[in-house]
Amino acid sequence: MEKSEAIIDLMAGYDAYSSADELNTTAAAEAPASTPACAAATMSWLGSQLTVKTYKDGC
Repeated sequence: MEKSEAIIDLMAGYDAYSSADELNTTAAAEAPASTPACAAATMSWLGSQLTVKTYKDGC
């Protein structure tokens, strides 16, 4: 049996799933506000990809 088959078999028995409120848990710490940093990193990566493609294709 493969992992995917085992997971499918495990999930097949569930008719309803718990909501976050039913779990009665809280986060150990607040999540950092990383959206601006992630956006900047993404834009930087995209810019480098365009530069490399332009260089390889010989603008």
